[in-house]
Amino acid sequence: MFGSVARGEADRKSEIDLFVLVEGDRTVVRRIVTEVVAELGDEQFDGDRYEFESYVESVEDGRCTIVSSSSRSSKSLFPV
Repeated sequence: MFGSVARGEADRKSEIDLFVLVEGDRTVVRRIVTEVVAELGDEQFDGDRYEFESYVESVEDGRCTIVSSSSRSSKSLFPV
């Protein structure tokens, strides 16, 4: 976890930012992270509900994918 929530500086507009670094194929991990983000999307933390932004990066290919709880979709942050 990183960002304002991790630093204890979150406000109502903050998102919970997660970064997952994997060795090998990130397809399975991306699927798991998407499921976890979907499950946590309705949870409240300290009385507030946050959106989740999850980044899944593979050491081998240097790609990064963002999975958003608001859209339940993913997009590549770096050219593939």
